Amino acid sequence: MTKYIPFFIILSLFFTSCAGMPQEQKKAEYRYTVETTHQGSRSEGQIGILLVGKTEINGYFDIVVIGGEQFTFIQNQYLWGFRGYKKEPLEEKPREPAGRLRFTPENRALGWVPAPLAARQDTVPPAWIWVKRDTIEAFVDSAKIEEFIRAFSISPREPLILKKGPVLLKNQ
Repeated sequence: MTKYIPFFIILSLFFTSCAGMPQEQKKAEYRYTVETTHQGSRSEGQIGILLVGKTEINGYFDIVVIGGEQFTFIQNQYLWGFRGYKKEPLEEKPREPAGRLRFTPENRALGWVPAPLAARQDTVPPAWIWVKRDTIEAFVDSAKIEEFIRAFSISPREPLILKKGPVLLKNQ
């Protein structure tokens, strides 16, 4: 029995270190998938689905930047063709001078900072993403994306018709 003690000590240290990692050090969790609809028919199309954490955000934002990935929302009223988020190369724009983007304790607690993408600096926590919808541009804590959508009363551009029916945030 005593021969397993070093194993249990190492295992407990590992789990303790992972559980204690602050939210700001974790990267934003997301999943991007492209589903084919009406496969093999004249109406065959594709839907790009983007989930941030467990929240499907399709239609809420025109552009979403997560880490070094950019996703642009494409509207399409027809069954064929592509609609939803399309992964594209990140358009790196010159960064604005330091001091434009301020991460105060209040901003961190709130979960978002209104700012253009060019204001991005190394001070942006890895768990935060950048979103744009019309004139709204902000860095948002990925864990607070639903709160951000509700706070700015953002509604989806169009319902995405999936195989299982529309899957969008519940508007409250």
